[in-house]
Amino acid sequence: MPYRRFATGLILRARAGLVFKGLKIEPLIIIGAAILGVVKLFWSIRNARVTPNPWPEEIEESVHQPEAVPLCHRCFTPQSNKDWFCPNCGTAVGTYNNLMPYVYVFSQGEVLRAGTTERLRPGFLTVAGYLLVSLQGYAFFAPIFWYFLFKNFRRKAVVSPGDQPNDDHTPPEL
Repeated sequence: MPYRRFATGLILRARAGLVFKGLKIEPLIIIGAAILGVVKLFWSIRNARVTPNPWPEEIEESVHQPEAVPLCHRCFTPQSNKDWFCPNCGTAVGTYNNLMPYVYVFSQGEVLRAGTTERLRPGFLTVAGYLLVSLQGYAFFAPIFWYFLFKNFRRKAVVSPGDQPNDDHTPPEL
């Protein structure tokens, strides 16, 4: 019988608003929905279909050949496996450059420099990435970087006389 008295007292106090006075249900519903969304996201990623390799087999095999030489991703100059920087253009090309804290700064600087000097398509992810990385790296000086970044995005492509487009749609001679 003591349980019945306890339950009756709890019900009476709940009706009077004494037990659950500060508890609100809305935050619990939001937290539950967020947890459900995260679980569903992980479940869909886990069960996602594996996409095939986009490269043809001959390219895949040629990349893994012992005589294959790595290339600079900026100027396509052949590199040795010992170099950290390209001797032609100075780009960070070492195998472990992004894992070494001191050399990683050069890779990050190269990316940020490309945002202010090279032609880029200003997509949403490109702009958001440059804004966030520059804010993390430059903090107080980030607005100065942003000025040069957006100035670069507004720059028009300059066509030199030797780079006139072909009107007959033939590929250029190599």
